[in-house]
Amino acid sequence: PRVKTHLGLDDRSSRVICDEYNEFDWPGVDLDVTTKGRPDYGFVPDALIDRVRAQMRDARSRGTLRGTVRTT
Repeated sequence: PRVKTHLGLDDRSSRVICDEYNEFDWPGVDLDVTTKGRPDYGFVPDALIDRVRAQMRDARSRGTLRGTVRTT
């Protein structure tokens, strides 16, 4: 909840899926601006990024990590 508040996200349930990722050019054609007029919501704490990276590495080692190219 603190990270969501920090990023200005709503209070509905959110999840980070660690066995899937998107490949795209930044900024891409699908990128829209936030209500603050910026293309990003802010920075995610290092501890959360570290947990996501570790789980993605685990998925890669199991052979379950899947990527999807999103740039057209």
